[in-house]
Amino acid sequence: MPHKIPAQILPSKVILPILAFFEVVRQQLETLLDLGAMTVVDEAIYSYYGDDMREDATDIKIEGKPHSYGILNYLATQSLELSGVSVVVDFEPQLPTHKPTARSALLSLTQSTNLESNQGSNSFLLQ
Repeated sequence: MPHKIPAQILPSKVILPILAFFEVVRQQLETLLDLGAMTVVDEAIYSYYGDDMREDATDIKIEGKPHSYGILNYLATQSLELSGVSVVVDFEPQLPTHKPTARSALLSLTQSTNLESNQGSNSFLLQ
């Protein structure tokens, strides 16, 4: 199922190619994984200290994360059946033009991976 690009994301020479790349990755993963098995959604912080993220109000601090300050991204992961290795099957980034809440990211990731049940999430996402 193609990922719906949020209407708030403005077309740009940077964002659209990145989204297109991840759409191809997602489609390839769907041929390898049985989506609908247990999927876990969690937030990740990418360490970044640029002034632009503070100016765009996209910076966040969450104590206890390996990188407690930086840029927020929500990830949906599944474990490979034989190896148990977790792979990212979808993501919901926080961008200057797209700032999803934890709940909206969970709903978006659930919808994009065709999950109506069997979903797990960090308790942070449900608050």
